Amino acid sequence: MAIKADMAQAFDRMEWSFILIVLRCYGFSEHWIPQCLSSVSYSILLNGSPFGLISPTWGLRQGDPLSPFLFILGTEVLSRMFSRAERMRCIHGTKISRSTTPISHLLFADDTMIFSRATVNEAVVISNLLDIYAGWSGQELNLNKSSVTFSRNVQQALTSSLADSLGISQSDHPGTYLSLPLVIPRSKRQAHLVLKERVLKRVFGWKSKLL
Repeated sequence: MAIKADMAQAFDRMEWSFILIVLRCYGFSEHWIPQCLSSVSYSILLNGSPFGLISPTWGLRQGDPLSPFLFILGTEVLSRMFSRAERMRCIHGTKISRSTTPISHLLFADDTMIFSRATVNEAVVISNLLDIYAGWSGQELNLNKSSVTFSRNVQQALTSSLADSLGISQSDHPGTYLSLPLVIPRSKRQAHLVLKERVLKRVFGWKSKLL
């Protein structure tokens, strides 16, 4: 099964205490770590003039060039949790071919894909890992935007049980991941047509700027 997990308000929910612990584990200096998070304050524009002073206590600043790096370091904890569960054979990733390394998860910023066998035990393990990470980091799974997809070989009764264990709705059309369709139809050309059009549009934009 493949789980597309969406984190609700990913940057806004990140706990400062969690980020500080992660940075300390990576060996960053104790002197400037707090300044990365707590040195900001906000004011509200009232009739064109700043009013009040708001000092946040959690979350990462949108638009700050350092925020994506701090977020990625935080999600590295989730990645290692899944890797450890796979090493302990609590979950089993998917393989493209028999000779390749199994893939249990893919992370790109706040986009998360999780792969495992379609069993109740592995569904419970994944759900527990996500709950533990949410408790540590402050992240929360957006159930409305998350979905789980199963192979055609999985029986309908089992898919319903697994979806209930995960608390995520089942979808036969999981959409895209990084602009690529998660389920490739017979026509690969048609499936990647949108990506081709986006690349061509970007290239034409570069050409117009260089004229």
